[in-house]
Amino acid sequence: FLKSQGFFVSSLSPCGTNHEGHRTLLVCYVDDIIVFVHPQEIEPIQWILDTLQKRFTVTDEGDVAAFLGTTITREGEGTISLTQKKSIDKILDVLGLDESSKSVPAPAIDQPPTAKEGTPPTDAWNYLTAIRVLLWL
Repeated sequence: FLKSQGFFVSSLSPCGTNHEGHRTLLVCYVDDIIVFVHPQEIEPIQWILDTLQKRFTVTDEGDVAAFLGTTITREGEGTISLTQKKSIDKILDVLGLDESSKSVPAPAIDQPPTAKEGTPPTDAWNYLTAIRVLLWL
């Protein structure tokens, strides 16, 4: 449907779609879509919404503040900032880490610490959960 309306897959991401005649970017993930337009081309937003409504149920939620766990902040004319503080805080909570947790240099050591270096951790730590939540970032 989008191809028939002049859209094509972005070279930057398979989840992104550009339009032949407008400087726009639609970012799609399942049933969530965010529309970016060039600051000098605000008019296409309504056209895009009207076009999508021909085929899909669309809800216009206005200016975006967050999308899929990412906070979106306007920094100035044509500039935005993307942050994932809430997602990172949630991951730290799931992993039982907080600001007092100590970092280790990478790559991590491959041998347990000696008595001189300290004792290995004894608390249970779910490695698979850690990988799953980190992949979400």
